[in-house]
Amino acid sequence: MNITSLGEARFPSPVRHTVNDQAQIPAVIVRDPAAPKRDEVLFELAGPRAKLFFDPAKTRAGIVTCGGLCPGLNNVIRALFLELHHTYGVAEVLGSRAVIRVLTPRGPELMVIGPAFVNQIHQHGGIILGTSRGPVDCARPRRSAQ
Repeated sequence: MNITSLGEARFPSPVRHTVNDQAQIPAVIVRDPAAPKRDEVLFELAGPRAKLFFDPAKTRAGIVTCGGLCPGLNNVIRALFLELHHTYGVAEVLGSRAVIRVLTPRGPELMVIGPAFVNQIHQHGGIILGTSRGPVDCARPRRSAQ
């Protein structure tokens, strides 16, 4: 599942304030002025870009959660949906209740997420999309009993 390149970003972003693609953050911010200069590790600055790889109006996004309980995850799901829907204008947002199945041959159980779905989820505990850790039957060949 390694994606080396998405190609050229061609679609203008609907976000007004974007991040420069060339901006970088050093891994070590505090430096000893007496230390010798050396190659440093730099990270890409996170944030919205001026150009997008996908046309938001023709994009279907998926929200996938995994693992155990995570306090506040409903707030994250809600905020992510609201940003995708209202800021970017993404055509459809899906969520998965059976997360672990996203990566298995049976496939996921997907549901459409809309404004009514996320309207009050930040006021409830648990995770609206559910959690799962397994077990997963990946249909591996079984050894024969001898």
